[in-house]
Amino acid sequence: MLIQGTVLRNRYQIIEHLGSGGFADTYLAKDRDLPGHPKCVVKNLKPTSPDPAVLPIARRLFETEAQVLYLLGQHDRIPKLFAHFEENSEFYLVQEFVDGHDLSKELVPGKRFSEAEVIELLQEILEILSFVHQRNIIHRDIKPHNLMRRQTDKKIVLIDFGAVKEIGSLAVNTLGQVRSTIAIGTPGYMPYEQANREPRFCSDIYAIGMVAIQALTGLLPQQLLQDPTTGELVWRSYVQVNDKLTQILDKMVRHHFSQRYQSADEVLQAIKSLSPQSKSTLPPLGNTPPAGSFPQPLLLGGLIGLGVAGFSVIALVSVFGLFGALNPTRRSTVNLPFSPSPQSTISTPVSSPSLNFAIVPRFDGVDGFSEGLAAVRVDGKWGYIDKTGNFVIQPQFDDANAFNDGLAIAWISGQNWGFIDKTGSFAISPQYSKDSISNFSENLAVACLANTCGYIDKTGKFVIERKFISAGDFSEDLARVKISDKWGYIDKTGKIVIEPQFDNAAKFAEGLAPVNINGKWGDIDKSAKIVIEPQFDEHYIFSEGLAAIKSNGKWGFIDKTGKVVIQPQYEQAYNFFEGLASVKINGQWGVIDTSGNFIIKPELKAIGSFSEGMSWIESGTKYGYITNPLNR
Repeated sequence: MLIQGTVLRNRYQIIEHLGSGGFADTYLAKDRDLPGHPKCVVKNLKPTSPDPAVLPIARRLFETEAQVLYLLGQHDRIPKLFAHFEENSEFYLVQEFVDGHDLSKELVPGKRFSEAEVIELLQEILEILSFVHQRNIIHRDIKPHNLMRRQTDKKIVLIDFGAVKEIGSLAVNTLGQVRSTIAIGTPGYMPYEQANREPRFCSDIYAIGMVAIQALTGLLPQQLLQDPTTGELVWRSYVQVNDKLTQILDKMVRHHFSQRYQSADEVLQAIKSLSPQSKSTLPPLGNTPPAGSFPQPLLLGGLIGLGVAGFSVIALVSVFGLFGALNPTRRSTVNLPFSPSPQSTISTPVSSPSLNFAIVPRFDGVDGFSEGLAAVRVDGKWGYIDKTGNFVIQPQFDDANAFNDGLAIAWISGQNWGFIDKTGSFAISPQYSKDSISNFSENLAVACLANTCGYIDKTGKFVIERKFISAGDFSEDLARVKISDKWGYIDKTGKIVIEPQFDNAAKFAEGLAPVNINGKWGDIDKSAKIVIEPQFDEHYIFSEGLAAIKSNGKWGFIDKTGKVVIQPQYEQAYNFFEGLASVKINGQWGVIDTSGNFIIKPELKAIGSFSEGMSWIESGTKYGYITNPLNR
């Protein structure tokens, strides 16, 4: 234990010991480098195993868990991470000091919160958890001690994420593998699947439900009984509350995870329905963001199924299409150092041909055609149609992606994600978390388990070891991967062929790949030579000899020499497919040809890109498909 006055890194001076828990000690400290010496919190994590194999694994886990904390600190009600470092084989986190008290000071035995107070508490916690879950991170230790009431504004702050505690619990098992020796969480707030080291997003929802029931009843979780037949919690007899709130709480703490709410947003919506709320307008799902702005989700999990590698890191998962052709297939409810060349064009509206519907609008959600099929949504379920509009795979999935290499990612609520074949059967069983797999490309798919990314074949077997923080699809025999904080490229043996050196990177297409250097995008060839100097704010991969780029807030198109051929003028633009590109101007979507002329005038609410002769289009409140006007 550190004594008062100890100085770490010649900067952080220990003031007092705040507490110990599991495998960490927490201290109040002051930052001697900043004016006024502001207070901060120092957490000391130390592996307990003396085995020398543990330290490098712990070091890697610590580094990547710190990345998560930096990311989460963007939220106003999650403490910021100021620094992380290692000294004498022990690990330190320096975080924002939250002046206030934890909820254990309010949730004292025998004291009951009012129904209104519980609803307000639930809403506050769920708003934070929604942010966390949207980044594919599971907290794993939500309980009153980890919910702080901030003194300045009385808001709830979520602290002490569970994954960092694994560092202290690492040990070598009888098979020589480095594993966590305990399940992370707190009895009473931890559901059975988490106790079995298989936490899910709904495990956090269970914990919040237990906090709420504790607040309503004034009883600790250990004082509540379970139905011996069903395993369900028995708590209703202790308090009289609104039936709807009771139903929500019951669903939050169901014994089996499949019967709980599956997302924080889902619970939050249910809580808000308890009293009249103004309806918020959600942005529609749809057009794939550009390479420079697409979020990189984080998957935070346990040390289960680590395989030969036997270590845990955060998986910055590359979702299919992240740096792909950037075809906006899915839909459901700086000064530039160049001058446009004289040959670059400004789009001129022309008379549009009438839209020729191949499949009349009747779907609630749609995807583009790929391998002869398109995913569509009807009454909340996804299935697949052929080009006549007939269902080949009946709507049955809660989410589904396009087919690539004969397989498609699909999900049924209450299960994990897996790959289906064109009969609708799972060819690779549901075993993956959301956003932890990509569609197959060149017969390989990114898969992230236990927070590391590698590549699987169509049997589900890893053929490139899980060792990357993030990874993208194979294209032209190469795939982008992230090692430490830089991106490079590997071949299909997993060998690095272009050293990690870029701030961001996209996949290869037509021999070139967009890369980001110091905030600007340019292009390299397969020898890593810069072919187009970094100069664009955003940049799609090349398709049909052109690539969409963004400069000074507007989108245009360049050729493979970097020459501007269609002047930046659009609010949004997507790559060319089948001779046409979808662009947005004055709030409306249209379609241009490679000369920049409008083939379909900009008067549409939404349209995809053309694929296999068709594109989806929004008409009223439904979606259908039109044929490529160039093919008439």
